[in-house]
Amino acid sequence: DISDELGQLKRSIEDQSPFCPAAQQRCNPFEISKQFLKGIVDLFSGKLLKITLILMAVILPVHFGYYGFMLWFPEYIARQANDTGTAQTKEFIYVESFYVSLASLPSNLFTILLADKLGPKPILCSSILLSAGSVFLLWEFNTPDMTLMLSCLFNAVTTPVFNMLDILLPALYPTYCRATAFGFHSSVIRVTMITSTWFFSIFIDSSPTLPILLTAVILLSSAFVSFFIPRVSEVSH
Repeated sequence: DISDELGQLKRSIEDQSPFCPAAQQRCNPFEISKQFLKGIVDLFSGKLLKITLILMAVILPVHFGYYGFMLWFPEYIARQANDTGTAQTKEFIYVESFYVSLASLPSNLFTILLADKLGPKPILCSSILLSAGSVFLLWEFNTPDMTLMLSCLFNAVTTPVFNMLDILLPALYPTYCRATAFGFHSSVIRVTMITSTWFFSIFIDSSPTLPILLTAVILLSSAFVSFFIPRVSEVSH
């Protein structure tokens, strides 16, 4: 009936109006905070608890090791240049940053082409292992140019990790809490990045042995936990 349809349309418009009681309740800061906290609690409840803990055990070490290492790495290259008597010009620093950024391009293309064929989990696990293995090569690279090559390699093999996490994170959560899960993990990542930046700055004047071993161990622990991430096809919402 046309009158019934018009009535339903009118009620729908009234519900969406900012002046209706339901809309005002939804926009209440207290209600927003209440819903947000409820969403966080849901991430650590029931069957989502295991997924959240596993993802945190993978995401936090990867970001802690990557951003801390990439902060310490340029300073290490500069120290190598000073030790070998090679002057670092502004052009060299620019080229260094350009090459390191460019190294992620093939990795991005790789994940675009093969993510659906291989699946995100195998790519994630293998990329973290390769990232941890590349760190150990630093002991064999003793010139600024060779160290720059290693920096490019490290960035290239680590880029698929972030791409696969962006795929897995929303896919492993049900629709009703995906936005909350993504926001929660993103916030934790920001705190981890700040912490790793401060922590690795302590090792700038120290021997490279400790940062290398620390980064490798952190990444290896993340790689081990990543094997326990359920496949997307195995998760039932």
